[in-house]
Amino acid sequence: MFHSLATRIHTICIQRFLTKFSVFLLFASLLSFVVPMHSPMLAQSIRISTDGSESTQNQYTIATGRDRSFYLEREDFYGAPLSNPIYSNVKVVRLSRNRAKIGLLRVDESIEHIILDDDGNLLSASVHPFYGEDPSLEIYTWDDGRSVVRENVSNFMFYDAGGKLLFPVSNASGSRDGEAFSELASDPAGETVVIYNPSIRRANGSFSSRAALLNRASGSLSSFYGMPDEQIYYVDVSRSGSFITITAGKEGEDSKVIVFDRFGNLLFEKKLDFEATRASFLAESDQVFAYSGSRAAVYDVDSWNRIGSSSVRKTILTASFFPEDGWILLCTGDLEGDRVTNVEFVAVDVVQRKIAREPLNRNLLRTKVAPYFEPFSERDGSFFVLHGMGIPVTLRPTF
Repeated sequence: MFHSLATRIHTICIQRFLTKFSVFLLFASLLSFVVPMHSPMLAQSIRISTDGSESTQNQYTIATGRDRSFYLEREDFYGAPLSNPIYSNVKVVRLSRNRAKIGLLRVDESIEHIILDDDGNLLSASVHPFYGEDPSLEIYTWDDGRSVVRENVSNFMFYDAGGKLLFPVSNASGSRDGEAFSELASDPAGETVVIYNPSIRRANGSFSSRAALLNRASGSLSSFYGMPDEQIYYVDVSRSGSFITITAGKEGEDSKVIVFDRFGNLLFEKKLDFEATRASFLAESDQVFAYSGSRAAVYDVDSWNRIGSSSVRKTILTASFFPEDGWILLCTGDLEGDRVTNVEFVAVDVVQRKIAREPLNRNLLRTKVAPYFEPFSERDGSFFVLHGMGIPVTLRPTF
């Protein structure tokens, strides 16, 4: 009797266990169907794809706004890989911010200043004298086809969209002890234009700096910032042209960020907690993003609390912050001549406090002729594109 009762109890327990286990298996199978257990959506990652595979190993790919690619090898500019060059003796290639205009400087017996559209059609060309080797040659190209040529350290030549010279501007400091190349910063439309002296050497060995706004009607400069003992590391003009951010400081010390409106009126000044080389004010989120060769950080302007940051062992080649996503994107690597090796991309979600890293299994190119280390740009909401590294690289972070 006891044996029969024990057998019945044992049988009932087994049946109940099998019933519960069957329900568990059914639930698990449904769950794995809806969200696979090994789905990349469950972990942070960066999906990377590269374009420009048609180019040779030594060709630098330049992609325009309509995804048309041009190629640069040394000082030859090509419309297609392994073809005859369209232009030779090209010293500088720069694209407008919307990548719809291409500016080139050719140097032979004279300087030829060329503007192309994003399909390679000639929009304008002008020629002016060349007085010898000039490492300061630079071209700035705006979305509407207007452009600026820098020459002889501190001289700027402003051209309209048809290639006609509007006016020259000289930004020489007059220092007998030398100065760095003058720089130009502007919004994509070229409405707010800042010309600045990053570093002016003084007789006592110190460095000063200054920045001025351009009057686009008269070509005159109006100074709005100057420091007798600090250098300007970078000037950023917001996409709308409404804000100007200056990153400045002394070598070996924490940098500071100074933000002005489009008229040069001071809005605020903040001290960073590291030696940053670039910073930008993000008005839509009231934040400041700054980075150096090994660190990037985001700050809330009102409290000046650090919202998020990331430090890396490799060199940060370029970095961007996207406030709508709360993501910091970094491209890091080692510089070896005209190659960038050990390339790694880093994505930081400052809201969720998560980080993703992904190496790129190929080297990248860099050249002083073409733009390099450009900021990331957003495309289609969740994809981010990096230009200026020899080939376009597309990233899709997942957290």
